[in-house]
Amino acid sequence: MNRRKIWGYGVGALGKDLANIVISSYLLVFYTNVLGISAAAGGTIMMVTKIWDAINDPMMGIVADKTKTRWGKFRPYLLFVPIPLAVCAVLTFTPVSFSYTGKLIWAAVTYTLTNTLFTCYDVPMLGMVPSLSDSPRDRNALATSGRFFTTIAILLGSTFAYPMIQYLGGGAEVQNLKKGYPAFLAILGVISIAGAWIAFASTKEVAAAEQETLSVSRLLSALKKNKPLYILQGMNLFFSMGMMVSTSVGAYYVMYVIGRTELISIYMLALTSAMTVSTLVIPGALKRVSKERFIMAALGIAVAANIMMFLFGAANIPLLLLLSFISNGCSFAPAVVMTVMVSDVADHTEYEKGYRADGVLFSINSFVIKLATAINSGLIGFMLTASGFDAAREVQSSATVTGINVVRYLYPIAAFAVTIALLKLYPLNAKKLDVVRAELKRKRGSIE
Repeated sequence: MNRRKIWGYGVGALGKDLANIVISSYLLVFYTNVLGISAAAGGTIMMVTKIWDAINDPMMGIVADKTKTRWGKFRPYLLFVPIPLAVCAVLTFTPVSFSYTGKLIWAAVTYTLTNTLFTCYDVPMLGMVPSLSDSPRDRNALATSGRFFTTIAILLGSTFAYPMIQYLGGGAEVQNLKKGYPAFLAILGVISIAGAWIAFASTKEVAAAEQETLSVSRLLSALKKNKPLYILQGMNLFFSMGMMVSTSVGAYYVMYVIGRTELISIYMLALTSAMTVSTLVIPGALKRVSKERFIMAALGIAVAANIMMFLFGAANIPLLLLLSFISNGCSFAPAVVMTVMVSDVADHTEYEKGYRADGVLFSINSFVIKLATAINSGLIGFMLTASGFDAAREVQSSATVTGINVVRYLYPIAAFAVTIALLKLYPLNAKKLDVVRAELKRKRGSIE
């Protein structure tokens, strides 16, 4: 596969994830500190919306698998969805002077629209990987490229977001942030649209062109008695819950535990640069060890680093930044590998069922990630409120500081431990996949 297709696909991931990472990192802070609603209310809106967003992922997967155009099944969504997505993302971060109830309704409606449109972009973007190539090596390259540009999006969207929001708004006061947030999202929207269109122009669906448009019943039957899918998505759920915490709680952690708002961009840089480095290491590492061993080692190191940070706290900033870099790099790396593993499950499903359902399988993957986001949003919002968080106070109570610390470090440790336990049950090892792919190659050759 040529580099133009690989890097073009990755640029599409950059486009789709820019606004999404800003939402993950700063929306709850925007709700509490700018829009003026409680952490519990904001967390509930994010949780309920993400649950709906997760539910509509399989629906979008079915729609994508049944789509038939001259551009393929998945690419049309990269062409038509980005503009309304960008508009709704700006509205999500637009403060309004409504009543408290009106603000809640505004937040719920705009966030729901943004997430629904994101699903219409995200599911086809992920689902098109198997349609671009039958080669496991090419799929690894595409997935790695996508994740690499996702880390660039995370770097831009979380590390530089807050300083840019302040700059565009003209200051750090609430009245300045009210102007800075929508202005920054508008810039990200333009970048997102350009990235999506570059991905559309750079790729061409090959494998998908030869596949039949499947009925809903056959698509749903692909999910029945699919043990590899169930175990992989169980891993995906708990892993995602643990992985997302660092950026979701990062701004609160720096503001109220470290107590130095000016360090937000530096702290986020340590987290996001680690993700970028991890994507560069993954291809070489997977040539030497299996996917399962790689995930086990990465999560083991992340757990150890989180334990050290919980014990030593924020007393030593250079050590904290170093451990945060190590922890986040190792926490993020399995995300790339698990994306590749969905393609493995798609191959195994074709081997067992006799037909492919890539859109549905990748939509299930996206469904689980969003379910994890929903759980995290609700828990973080409720735990902040329960611990006495008050956005009007510059210095929070010791109970609030303890609550942030527990969520930031102990929660990921527990989630990663469950992921490792499920990993031991995953049945698609390298030997099994070699058998699957050899048989698929034989069948496709005989059909030709």
